[in-house]
Amino acid sequence: MMTLLSRQCLDRPIYGIAVDSRGRLMYPDTICHISSIQKFGLKENIFSDYCDLQGVVMINSIIFDFGRVISSQKPLSLFRAYENDLGLASDTINQIMFGSSQWQEALLGRKTATEFWYAIGPQLGLKSRVEIDEFRCRYHADESINMEVLDLIHQLHGRYKLAVLSNNPPGLDKWLADWGILELFDVIFCSGDEGLIKPDPAVYRITLTQLGVPPNESVFIDDTGGHVEAAQRLGIHGIVFTNAAELKQELNHFLRPSRF
Repeated sequence: MMTLLSRQCLDRPIYGIAVDSRGRLMYPDTICHISSIQKFGLKENIFSDYCDLQGVVMINSIIFDFGRVISSQKPLSLFRAYENDLGLASDTINQIMFGSSQWQEALLGRKTATEFWYAIGPQLGLKSRVEIDEFRCRYHADESINMEVLDLIHQLHGRYKLAVLSNNPPGLDKWLADWGILELFDVIFCSGDEGLIKPDPAVYRITLTQLGVPPNESVFIDDTGGHVEAAQRLGIHGIVFTNAAELKQELNHFLRPSRF
């Protein structure tokens, strides 16, 4: 005897799970267009590939970090060029800029991006605001979108709620708008606009509230392991970003059977 267990999941189509009289999964291909499955009392190993063993996994939102995820990681050679042109020792520019108290103040919105650059410029050997402005323009001109990640975002857009959650000085929405990708996201959480930075649990809770989803229906992607761990402690599914190919594979694990 075969039983078909079905369930309507929010606004998504009904899915079915065929099980025999002993509760064994039959015809797994009948599970369609849904990324959450109720165990229905079946043995956990039957659903190891299809569900969160805590119960239901129904991913409705995907949250992206910005720097080195949506934006590309700059090559080391570029930082070497900056250091050579500025007369800095090798491997020092990132520490000067991003290990500074000025950067932390910018991330918390206590300094604008412009104020940050004017404060840090002299430590980079820049002697005037004109020199600072010129180097700042050069630095930002070298920023670029990770096109492979952008392709994944386009595939997810309209199927899931999407958000950006970034430690960034105020004004990240303008940056996204300048790149023509702001409209792809339902929520933008910029630490500099909110006065809170990852890994503070509040930043994840606020983002989830704005998205209107609970933690277990969300996936958070960040290149910093500690930020992902902080999200996971709240019940959010997490992926440590390395590259777009691995991200796609990891997302397919969470989004199955509704894959890319």
